[in-house]
Amino acid sequence: MADQQACIKLGLTYRQRQLVSLVARGLTNKEIAANLNLSEFTVKNHLHRIMKRVQAESRHEAVDVVRAGGVLPVV
Repeated sequence: MADQQACIKLGLTYRQRQLVSLVARGLTNKEIAANLNLSEFTVKNHLHRIMKRVQAESRHEAVDVVRAGGVLPVV
């Protein structure tokens, strides 16, 4: 339940949470695209929207913000 509330607070969709999780694992856009059967362009768009939504300047900062929000486990 806390996970769901944190996601609502951050406003992330299920797909966006998937992407952030894969970024947190260190995957490249190309690897994320292959994993989720998306184009690299779509991955870049998703990451851009995620970074804008959580007010992050990099993909790694976005991961940190999402982790701090309780959506991703701390590694």
